[in-house]
Amino acid sequence: MAKEELIEMQGSVTEVLPDSRFRVTLDNGHQLIAYT
Repeated sequence: MAKEELIEMQGSVTEVLPDSRFRVTLDNGHQLIAYT
């Protein structure tokens, strides 16, 4: 698998989800699911 560049962005956790996942709202208003 090829090495990929990481992208860092600022945001806030808006919801804690099961299985170590989090709903995150970025400073630009977009939402995503993050995991640890």
